[in-house]
Amino acid sequence: CILMINLNDPRFAILPTENELLRIIPSYEIYRHYIGDDISLGGVIKSPLRKDDKHPSFSLFTYEKDPNIILFKDFGSHERGNAILFVSKLFGIDKLAAIRKIIEDMTIDDKSIMYETETKVPTEIAVKSRD
Repeated sequence: CILMINLNDPRFAILPTENELLRIIPSYEIYRHYIGDDISLGGVIKSPLRKDDKHPSFSLFTYEKDPNIILFKDFGSHERGNAILFVSKLFGIDKLAAIRKIIEDMTIDDKSIMYETETKVPTEIAVKSRD
């Protein structure tokens, strides 16, 4: 499924909040964009936040209160947070700049965000008529 979000829409005249952005772009897609395609939940990799990381010490996991949110944990620095904080730490910028960077980096041509998602559970849509 390919989704397009038009950033010329008046709703995006100001930057979205963290929660709004994470509803628009899945956390997994943000991590995949900045880390690469070989990420997996629960696995441990060398930390992209620390260039001197000799042993894998960075992990992604789902947030227990909302499985749509993926958090990171860097066991070497004891930092943890959402995808926006990850981008903030990765580039040494504040959260507002991280939101702007994510939008700019994941935007194509006409200021639309495009990403692919996989539907994990088929959804049945039905119509129930009334008398």
